[in-house]
Amino acid sequence: MQAINKIILGTVQFGLSYGINNNAGKPSYEEVTKILDKAYDFGISTLDTAAAYGDAIDIIGKYHSEREHRFAIVNKFHVDNNDFNLESIVQHNLQRLQIKSYRAYLFHSFSDYLIHKNLIQNLLKLKERGALERIGVSVYTNEELESLLTEPGIDLIQLPYNLLDNDSLRGYWLMQAKQKGILLHVRSVFLQGLFFKLIDSFPSILQPLTPHIKKLEAIAKEAGTNIAALALQYVLQNTLVDGVLIGVDSLNQLQNNIDLLQHSIDKNVFSEVNKISVKEKQLLNPVNWI
Repeated sequence: MQAINKIILGTVQFGLSYGINNNAGKPSYEEVTKILDKAYDFGISTLDTAAAYGDAIDIIGKYHSEREHRFAIVNKFHVDNNDFNLESIVQHNLQRLQIKSYRAYLFHSFSDYLIHKNLIQNLLKLKERGALERIGVSVYTNEELESLLTEPGIDLIQLPYNLLDNDSLRGYWLMQAKQKGILLHVRSVFLQGLFFKLIDSFPSILQPLTPHIKKLEAIAKEAGTNIAALALQYVLQNTLVDGVLIGVDSLNQLQNNIDLLQHSIDKNVFSEVNKISVKEKQLLNPVNWI
């Protein structure tokens, strides 16, 4: 199935209630097992998780203990005290997840990376020992991404990328990162569900985005598709993108996302998307919606 190998299943919803359009709350463990079984059957082989995601790590570990197969894991970490022992935490969480190594190990934020750059050397040693394959940073801005291009230890960057946070803002820097051999994982593909929320129900702070959402709906209609398929295909069809992070909180939602892969959208349609340039760029970061 088209681009299924690019999809990374996020797990924040497994441990926390998350997303502006999430009315279902945190799924039960039984629902999580159904989601993970279906994802694996469809060819999704990687999960994205973090200690900050409630009990998501333990849920994944329990699932692994009940199955013969294993998902590859991208893990984000946050340094929260002066007694932080990276090697101990890496090994402890590998045991909790019931895996032998991480696909990637990421600083959960650029500020964490700046404060604790000294940990790069520790991560490189863990990489040499086979505890992890890649070292990365989760970023928000192009300025953050740019500063990582000269850090030899970093070989994966995770960043927001979607129909509004699009190539008009990100395209140049995606290309720069790829030229450095850096793997690119993108998140916020559906802008935390904002693309599916009725415009009339937008809080006042998000009103400046309504003309752009209406434009996207018009582009999707003209292309004979819907905004959900447009959003997913936009990121999947970008050859610079190596991994596409999506989160689900139900089996039905996962199936709906998989069904979106069946939509055929001409790449010329994405040129229309890239003409959209949001002036209020702070609204592209959900942290600023409160």
